Amino acid sequence: MKHKLYKETAKHIKRLKPFEQKALFGIIESLELGVNFSREFTDYLIDLSKILQKPIQNILKTPEIQDILKSERLPRSRKIRLIKNLFFQMRYPYISTYNSHGNVGQGFMPCQSSKKPPVSVKPKAKQIIFAKQKGKWMKRCPGTPEHICCNYLVINNGMGCPFNCTYCYLQTYMNQSSFDRSVILYDNIDTLLKELKTFLKEETNGNFRIGTGEFTDSLALDNKVGLSEKLIKLFAKQDKHLLELKTKSTNIDHLLGLDHKGKTIFSWTLNPEILIRGDEQGTASLKDRLKAAKRCAEAGYKISFHFDPLIHIANWEEEYQRVVDQIFDYLKEEDLTWISLGALRFLPKQKPIVENRFPDSTRKDEIF
Repeated sequence: MKHKLYKETAKHIKRLKPFEQKALFGIIESLELGVNFSREFTDYLIDLSKILQKPIQNILKTPEIQDILKSERLPRSRKIRLIKNLFFQMRYPYISTYNSHGNVGQGFMPCQSSKKPPVSVKPKAKQIIFAKQKGKWMKRCPGTPEHICCNYLVINNGMGCPFNCTYCYLQTYMNQSSFDRSVILYDNIDTLLKELKTFLKEETNGNFRIGTGEFTDSLALDNKVGLSEKLIKLFAKQDKHLLELKTKSTNIDHLLGLDHKGKTIFSWTLNPEILIRGDEQGTASLKDRLKAAKRCAEAGYKISFHFDPLIHIANWEEEYQRVVDQIFDYLKEEDLTWISLGALRFLPKQKPIVENRFPDSTRKDEIF
């Protein structure tokens, strides 16, 4: 049977052993996957095979996956979503992912549960752990189950953040003790550059926004590994795709003198100063973020801002209007590439986590 696949997906499958090809085509055919889901499933399974050191056919024999495939009551779309969630849990064992029934995925460390409240703690400074990225560096944004995803390309360069924002969604995904204690940075960046060069050479059918700020801040700890400078120089050598670096820091000095060719966007998350002071611990002030953005614009970089999450606080209209006014105190309209808006996103279990991590927060009831 012929399967319609992207050229890149077909190349990956051709490199597999015959039994693995057969197993992969089997699930594609069983679930009647289109080209996008075929690519996603292929990427996940090849990654998992490397990380778990198991052939693809053995991964697909996992009881949970087989139960889903054999179920007669589940519609095809539901099977696809559930198996994707299982792949995600297997790919990121340090993340706690809940299924649609609110149960912790089997074999993964759960975040703190509201049934047994943890001891209240104030966030402390975090240890930096250097590790090797064993799978693929680049993925489409995994999104949150049951939510609409931004669907841009993510470079998984780390896990965890040195900052402590009250509303941060990583609190829900990561094991709680790990999130409080450490930040993981992947330092085998030569393998990333090799993967990225291949992508930039082969991906000629679209224009992608590719970013490093999904599971960590792009720039806060950038001096520790030196990734952004290498990425900026690499993106400057092509003209189809954009690199986006998202941050709440002002760690930009080492990047201002680079010949970026206009292919890198510096992005800051913005909120009213009253929210930054109370709910974004350790981050730069609004004024300092805008000053840093101005310096980047003067160095020729594109600039974008994300009002994400928008939070309904007292006098919210005046507070957010003040932020907009301050933007144009530092930047000209032509400096801005885009401004995005995002709503507060959280699973129900996040509220007790926040209440215990930030017992002194005066705004947690307002936020949640």
